[in-house]
Amino acid sequence: MTCKNLRLLPLLLCCWLTVALAQPEEPRIAVNQVGYLPNATKRAILLNADSTEPLELVQTPGDLLMEKLPLETVPPDSNNLHLTWVDFSKVKLPGEYYLRQGELKSAPFRIGVDIYDNPSWLLQRSYYLQRCGVALQDTLTGLEHAACHTSDALYARRDDINQADDPHPATGGWHDAGDFGKYMATATVTVNRLMSLYLMQPERYQDNALNIPESGNGKPDLLDEVAFELDWMLKMQRMDGAVYRKLAGTEWVSARKPEDDTAQRYIYGISAPETAKFAASMALAARTYRTVSPKDAELYQVAAINAWAWLEKHPNMEIDWRKSDDGGSGKYLSSGTDTETNLEFDDDDRLAAAIELYLTTGERQYRDYLQAVAPNTPYTLFEWKDPSALALWHLLTWDKTPELATLRASIKAKLLERADALLATVEDCPLRMANKRLVWGSNKMLAEEGITLLQAWHYTGEARYLDAALDQVDFLFGRNPFALSFVTTVGAHSVQSPLHLFGTAIKRTIPGLLVGGPNVLAQDNIAPRDQGIFSYVDDERAYSVNEYAIDYNAAIIGLLEILAIYQKSPMSQPN
Repeated sequence: MTCKNLRLLPLLLCCWLTVALAQPEEPRIAVNQVGYLPNATKRAILLNADSTEPLELVQTPGDLLMEKLPLETVPPDSNNLHLTWVDFSKVKLPGEYYLRQGELKSAPFRIGVDIYDNPSWLLQRSYYLQRCGVALQDTLTGLEHAACHTSDALYARRDDINQADDPHPATGGWHDAGDFGKYMATATVTVNRLMSLYLMQPERYQDNALNIPESGNGKPDLLDEVAFELDWMLKMQRMDGAVYRKLAGTEWVSARKPEDDTAQRYIYGISAPETAKFAASMALAARTYRTVSPKDAELYQVAAINAWAWLEKHPNMEIDWRKSDDGGSGKYLSSGTDTETNLEFDDDDRLAAAIELYLTTGERQYRDYLQAVAPNTPYTLFEWKDPSALALWHLLTWDKTPELATLRASIKAKLLERADALLATVEDCPLRMANKRLVWGSNKMLAEEGITLLQAWHYTGEARYLDAALDQVDFLFGRNPFALSFVTTVGAHSVQSPLHLFGTAIKRTIPGLLVGGPNVLAQDNIAPRDQGIFSYVDDERAYSVNEYAIDYNAAIIGLLEILAIYQKSPMSQPN
């Protein structure tokens, strides 16, 4: 995340609020440009066009007219958004289609059972393109650069263990976003989401799947890629178990290839929240790699236990932070941009660590902690600000002990309560969005809310949750007021100008990147501010709405993969 240290007031807005000065005026038909599952609800929207003339569904090739579709007009909202819905759910025949009304045409889309496989593959593969410390020579995309940041890094200041300006080898990992910083907060939630997918259905993730340098080594490519990040994370742990927050330069850099970013980079202060997030990730990694790479699994488990031991010695929230730390990197703490109250404490982070350590080791000390804390913990949005929801879901899913049966029932009830609230939000929003908060990373939040809806569908079998989850997929892939897919190179009309320093330098749109999406605060002063859903612009300068980040991709990968897993087969159990 890029943040320019602006002084801002917190602002929470629903998707249909405020004026519409930035509203696109030309008529358009907005569809999910990837497509629709054969047996799922299929909806499109007509914007700024004649709502009395039916739309036609056309199958290609050959322009075979399939249906004339009636329209359902929604009364203009406070944005004066003229929105008309069209439903073609009864069409189930696989194939390629588009919608038209006179001369007006939608982007093409498919109906099929495997329509999300390639987008998910592209999104997963993006992590290889973000690797730091090594040369990139990608035969599939033609993208290449020399080894970068090979001297990461110096300690930014003296602490209890290390001296200021002492060198520490912390190479590797992924560039967090469109710039070149590396952050523990987002790294942890990203690897957690990806490892969780593997544990849900290991057989889905195979060797040679992603065409990365490790392909062919006998291990699942997804786990090879995650291990690249885990190895960097291990380098950020201090010898006493504490974990440093981030690695970055002292100033923001302009567009350039990664190897041309030669300014000195620093490791910044230890943090109790990051130490707890790290402990959860490493405990989860120990389970994930137990059969695939036992030696690595043992290393991860030791790192998690050491991190927890430090947390026990430091029961209060401790963060070594100075204002100067953020001259060239995001803060990832409570700030004028990130105002959530849970950033004022680290109970949620410690709970996630305790749950993952318990599930990995079975030890009573971790069970006692989670039993004391989990009953009073809400089921929330999973993100770096609060990683507890995924750990709670892991406990609900994989713990089978009678001692925690009541707690698991409580977690399930909280999950369904949240899903019902999300369902009400979807049904009350003209665009059927589950996320009311149009702030930094709104698209990521929307994808995560979609995952919660899928979990509710899994536990209840009620189609209304699935329909609402698919609404979030539709929005991200183009059924929105911009008729734009928010994932680069996915769909006929997708984001072209994300903030990505490497991509800008070589004049290429890096494939498979989810951008942040509408943000009413528009901290970059490029995107329209206070324009509700229209506070977005496809401009590389608009970092608060059009930057990619690793945790954004993890959220939409999770949404697509969990949808596929729940549809095709029952969830498998880890060893």
